[in-house]
Parts: sequence; structure tokens; C-alpha cells
Amino acid sequence: MSEIILKVNGKEFSGWKELEINQSLDQLASSFAFSYTEKYPNQFDSFDFTMGEEAVVEINGTRLITGYVEEIDKNYDSSNHVLQIRGRDKLGDLVDCSYYQEGKSGEWLNQTVETLVKNLVAPFGISVVVDETVRSTANERHSFKIKEGDTVADSLSRLMRLYAFLPVSYGDGKLTMTRAASNRKAVNAIESGKNVLAGNSYQSNTERFSKYIVKGSNTGDPFHELETYIGPSRYAVDPIISRSRPIVIIHEDKSDKANCQNRADWESMVRAGKSRSYKYVINDWLQKDGTPWPLNATYSVVDSINKVNGSFLSSSIIFRLGGWGKITEITLVDEKTYKLIRMPEKITGSNDDVDILGMIGA
Repeated sequence: MSEIILKVNGKEFSGWKELEINQSLDQLASSFAFSYTEKYPNQFDSFDFTMGEEAVVEINGTRLITGYVEEIDKNYDSSNHVLQIRGRDKLGDLVDCSYYQEGKSGEWLNQTVETLVKNLVAPFGISVVVDETVRSTANERHSFKIKEGDTVADSLSRLMRLYAFLPVSYGDGKLTMTRAASNRKAVNAIESGKNVLAGNSYQSNTERFSKYIVKGSNTGDPFHELETYIGPSRYAVDPIISRSRPIVIIHEDKSDKANCQNRADWESMVRAGKSRSYKYVINDWLQKDGTPWPLNATYSVVDSINKVNGSFLSSSIIFRLGGWGKITEITLVDEKTYKLIRMPEKITGSNDDVDILGMIGA
């Protein structure tokens, strides 16, 4: 029988009435929320944890979160007493905090991308894992300077866009540099009429634009044409957006025409991918091999109601316990959405007349 267990400073707590574990490619830190309701207040005496203590969330021995207790909420009325505990993965500190070390400038010259990432997270005691899919990128040498006021997560986002990798937390409290899917595959297929309790197809063009114009600046160097660096500007086009909806994006770092083009392609691809998604509610937290439904993995989907038959990427996994019992909510997007590729590829939507294509402009 599957059970999600919360461990605080090594002590196990179970028997929760409600819970939610949230993992997402769009949120650097996974989060947890547990709730326990009892008629009598003395039932809470065994829940002797305090704020800031280390917390681990596991299911069938598989670790989902390694982090800290961040919120404790106790409520009562004439009939019930409710205890709620919430927290996040260790990477939550990267989301909240800025890089600061006494005597350090926050600027690094000619360092590998892996070293840059390690330097950013070192003050928080977080280890970095480099997936083999990004090993060559991690070994590239570059210079980088933190922007005043940015959080560490902001700096990681800049590095991610510049050097095409995904910073992901897989529950071990470490930051993994990887790519979309990265050879991870779900064991079970998602099939309407078989293991799907509820399904949803979502389409929105509110965050998509007809043309992405990226502008940048640079000082140049003796080895490149000056025109490459003076006011570089490039664009990508989304043909699905038929009316005029241009957006101008200022590239954060020193850039040439190639950097601007890559950013335009990235904006077009990621926004297009996120605009078309499928969400499924599955009965149970585990696949048939006893492992939890995985984040950042390829899923096979057969959905006769939404007319979907193909492979998709899991961008969000939510494990829940509540009125429906033990369920998993899985959000899927096109496999190319988070690939951070240098050149655009096609992303199709079931109700689109043409392919979603970030077309390169001169």
C-alpha cells in the first residue's frame, strides 16, 4: 500500500488527512503541504516539529522532496482542530535569496558553466549534478556577472537561456543541470477510459505574439566585425498568431546578433509550447512498477476524447490526498517546449490550422 511519509529531522510523521506535493519545471523548488484534522487538540502532541527543521518527503522509499519546514498553521473551532505544515525543497532558498559572500564581487571570468552554477549555489550548501546530456555545455567557458537585486534563481534563468540547460530539482535537494526529458520515460501510458479519472485540454494565446524582436548591445572585440555588436537585433515569427501582436525584448546580457536570434527563437518556442497543454488526473501515486509518476519525462498518451495520440513531456506533477483519495495530477506539453534549442522546430496543436513554428528573421 502506497503512503507518503513526512520526515522531520529523521522522525516519521504519517496518517495525514490531506496532502499535496507539487513538482514543476516552471518552479525551481518543489513544495509540500500536509494537513491533519482531529476533534481533540491533544492529538497534536505527537507532532513536535518546529520551524526551519529539515524535512524529507518520501513515497515507497522514493524521495520526492528534501527541504525545510517553512510554515506551521494551527486552527481550531468548536468541533475541529486542524494542523497544517508546509515547506519547500532546499532550492527554495535560491528562489528567495540573492547571492552574497563577503569579499566576493559576484563576477566570474573565463569559468565553465558548471563552475558558474556551483558558485551561485555554494553559499546555500546545495550540490550540483550535471546530466550527461548537458556535459559539453557545462564544460564551456564563459564570463558572468550577477545583476544587483537579482535572486539566485534569476541568475540561473539567465544562464539557462544563454547556455540552453534546465535547472531541475528531482527531490534530493540538489540542483540538476539537464535537458527536457533527458532519456526519462514514464512506465505507464496515459489512456482515457483506462487509468484517467479526469482530463483537460488547455489552449491560450494570451502569452503568444506574432513577432518576437530581441534587442541587445555589446562593446565588441578585435576579432569580430563591429557591425555584429552595435545595436544587434533579431526576430522570430509565430505564424499561428495572425493579427499584429509584436513584442520587443531587451536581452539582459552583452549580446551579438546570434545571441539575439537564439533568444527570439527561445521565446517563440517556449511560449508556443506552454500555450497548449493537457492535464490528467490519475488514480494512485504510483506506476505499475511501484515508482512515482515522474517529472520531466516522456509520456505516451492515448486520449480519444481530446483526440490525442502521441508522446508528451511532463511539466508538472502534483500528488494529492483528499476527497478523491490518492491521485496524481499530470500536466503535459509538447516534447519540444523546454528543449531550449538554437533553431526552432514544429509544435502542433489539435485546433491549429498550421504548425507552430518560430521562423527566423534576418
